[in-house]
Parts: sequence; C-alpha cells; structure tokens
Amino acid sequence: MSKKFIERFFPSITGIAKTIIPRTYSAFLPDDVAVLCPEPTIMLSSPTIINNGKAASILIIRNPVLLVAAILGVVIGVFGGIRFAKKKEQIIWSQSFLNFAMMNVTAILLHCLLPPLESIYADQYPILWFLDCYFTGVSSTLIVGGALESLHISKWTSRTWILIANGLGIASGFFLQITRIDSSIRTLPLELWYLIPTQFAGCLSLPSLYFGKRTNRGLSIILLLYVGCSLCLIGALFDAKLCRLTHGMLLDTLTASTLVFTACNIAFVVLGLSLDTRGAGEKKMR
Repeated sequence: MSKKFIERFFPSITGIAKTIIPRTYSAFLPDDVAVLCPEPTIMLSSPTIINNGKAASILIIRNPVLLVAAILGVVIGVFGGIRFAKKKEQIIWSQSFLNFAMMNVTAILLHCLLPPLESIYADQYPILWFLDCYFTGVSSTLIVGGALESLHISKWTSRTWILIANGLGIASGFFLQITRIDSSIRTLPLELWYLIPTQFAGCLSLPSLYFGKRTNRGLSIILLLYVGCSLCLIGALFDAKLCRLTHGMLLDTLTASTLVFTACNIAFVVLGLSLDTRGAGEKKMR
C-alpha cells in the first residue's frame, strides 16, 4: 500500500535498493499493491457551491487516517515542547518535541492536503520535502544528544547539540544541491539525514529511559513501548500482505506510513512519560 509513498519520498534509497537487492525489494514492496490499494482520498464538498448541477468539491484529503495521526503528532510535539521548556536541563528534549511537531505539520501538507503527486516529493514540493527531512533529522539528533547526556557519555551541552543538529540539517540541504549533478542520488543526503538519526535515536534512547518498573506509570510506559515497536514492525514487514487482506477497505489505517506515524506518536508519549517519571525520581532523591 505504501509503495508509491515510499518511492516518491525516498527515491534515491529505493532506487539503490532495487539495484542491489531487487528480489527482497519486490517481496516487501511488490508492484501489484500500488494498483490494488491506491492512495485513499476523501472529498469534502459544499452543497452551496454548484458545479454542473453537482455539489462542488472544496477539499480533497489524501490519506485521511494518516492526517489524524499527524495532527496528534503536532499536539504531542507542541505539548512536550512547552512542558519541557520550563527546565534548563530539559531544553534539548523540548527542542526535539517542537521539531517533531513541525515535522508533522509539513507531513499534513505533503501527504494529506496538497494535490496528489505527479512526480517525486523533491520535485513537486521541494521546500516542504526539505523541511520534512530537516525537522525529522533535527528532532532525532536531539534525542540522540539527550540520550547520550542521560547516560553520561556526552559532555556536550544542550546548546551544542542543538547547534550541531541544525547545522547538520542545513548541511544536508547544501549537499543536496551538489548531488544534483547525478540524478540517481541527488536526494540521497536528505534521505540519509531523515533516516540515520532516526535509527540512532531509537537505539540509544531505550537505555537512557527511566521506566520506573515498580510503578503503574512504569508498567504503562513499557506496554506503550511494546505497542509502538509492534506497529513499526507490522508496518515495515506486512504492508503488502495487509493490502491484499483488506483491499484498501480500511482506507490507509494499516499502511506502513500510518502505522509508523502512529508508532512515532507513541514513542514521543513514552519519552515524555519517562522524562516525567525520571524527574519525579530525582526529586525524591533530593
């Protein structure tokens, strides 16, 4: 179901994968699912606006379930950004949440509200595509920085991490201009900026989280963590099978993109709860 979505957002990486591991690529993203489960849309029309005797459409919403997930992501990001901005030692987490919110704002426009794609995102909506990759990479890099600080591995300050994250994001955009000479990899820098920090954030944040296992909140955090990880795996591994099973009858509810967005929302809820739990634990120790 997410074949076109993924190929148009990550054209360089998917192009490389098709060349290096064609059979594996086809197994996970077969051609038939794009036809069997096309991008779902909902058309909103106004009965007061008449066009050729019919109510004229005023808005076409693509991927409506993804839209709901992205709106929730904005709410979670803004709430966490404001909440953790109150303490100087948590400013890095605040910035990560706010960048997550901005990523979801760009996602709402790119994937849900703007007209359907006729080419790849980088060509049709270059500025929004850059911002989506930029905010995602910055948010994930700040999670990496916050995790390393929590584990007492990094001696860099939060401000240093914020400068590094934003600097790397801008540099990726600069390298995008350089790689335009090779059309097959011209979007690769920003695609990597989107994906690599996200992978590191997922791996490094787990050891740094305080779950408080003996508390009800700690158990809830662990349960949410399992749910989020499960959604990610289901979306990544079974996108095509879910398409063939549902034939798109559930709109985009079970697409890889929607499941991953939902998993990211859960991950940030887990992060926020963990930071609150750890903060409460530190207060008791004092």
